[in-house]
Amino acid sequence: MTTYARRLGLFSGTMAVVGGIIGGGIFRTPAAVAERVRSPGLTLIAWVLGGVVALIGAFCFGELGTAPGLSVRLGAAARHRDGRHRGRSGDVR
Repeated sequence: MTTYARRLGLFSGTMAVVGGIIGGGIFRTPAAVAERVRSPGLTLIAWVLGGVVALIGAFCFGELGTAPGLSVRLGAAARHRDGRHRGRSGDVR
């Protein structure tokens, strides 16, 4: 019989909390939306529209995450804007 360690790390604990928040929202929010729009068709349209907006946001964050060196360029741009760029390598060109 295999025994597993009974412990949660930072990642596991964070995922448990996030899962609980998302799971709670999935079961509580539809009733509030349906109560406000008072139509099954409009409720469905609101949820589809919200899903499309969330998907577009996920695509935007995914695109930003794959940009090579984006954080370096943004940091250099911030230093340049604030006037702290003199005498440093890697400045914005």
